Amino acid sequence: MRDIGSTAAEELTALRVLRDRVETGRWPSTAPERLNAEAHRFGPGFCFLYDWLYGEAGAFQSPLPRTA
Repeated sequence: MRDIGSTAAEELTALRVLRDRVETGRWPSTAPERLNAEAHRFGPGFCFLYDWLYGEAGAFQSPLPRTA
């Protein structure tokens, strides 16, 4: 099984967490449920991957679980 990387939504969420850490001096919650909910706020356009190695555009949908 190959690693499919992360979606743009996941990367943007990680950057926001890091920004909050730098600005406040404290780590915000990094609970998986919170991070997944934050990533889903970017919408479906940010939850797809492009596999650059295999040239498969939109071949993989985010492995993030759906949130209610």
